[in-house]
Amino acid sequence: MQPYTSISNSQVAVKLAIFDVDKTFVRGDSFKWFCWFAIRANGICCRKLGRFVLDTLMEPAGIFDAGRIKNLCLQLCLVTNDRSALTSLVRKFVDGVLLKRVHSVALDRLRWHKQQKHRIMFLSASPDLYLNVLGARLGVDGVLCTKVLTQDGRFTGELFSANCKGDEKRRRLMEECPGSDIAWDQSYGYGNSSDDVPFLGLFGNAVAVNPDAKLRKIAVQRSWAIEAWS
Repeated sequence: MQPYTSISNSQVAVKLAIFDVDKTFVRGDSFKWFCWFAIRANGICCRKLGRFVLDTLMEPAGIFDAGRIKNLCLQLCLVTNDRSALTSLVRKFVDGVLLKRVHSVALDRLRWHKQQKHRIMFLSASPDLYLNVLGARLGVDGVLCTKVLTQDGRFTGELFSANCKGDEKRRRLMEECPGSDIAWDQSYGYGNSSDDVPFLGLFGNAVAVNPDAKLRKIAVQRSWAIEAWS
């Protein structure tokens, strides 16, 4: 499973279309679906269960390192690190579950951005483990997300980046897309949560998709588009 290639820098200003994934491009939380899918397919890695329980109990009450917990969940539900078996599991999940939960409006919008020759990327806290495959299936130009795969596409049980959420989304996007190269005022950003505000604020065309209450309030204050996708 090769890491999905992100966009390269360009000397010509380009227009972006950046989609958050969970509860924006797809219905619900893709990470939860993947964990349940993996457990139903292969069971739980029992030798990791004790460590998972101990580590979560040791976290201060109500305070969790979301990236660390996410990685522990993957260690728990991925009972094998065999590359071919993992690749097969991920492809079955993307094709059999995830693609069926993509909003129809999201697909229409994706096609429109392709017609406009915009540079399209997914920007998500969910892991590259399956988002690379989703991005490849849908023909987007790049995926920026939480990294759990090595450069050659292997899962070792380690976390290779910060959890790509909130301010980290904006940081990763700015790192990948230097400001001088991008026509930000003519670009598009799509998100559903107040956690997406840091990166949505970069765009001349920010869209709050099925927004939570806090994002809806901010979208109204900043005159951002508000859309209901199904």
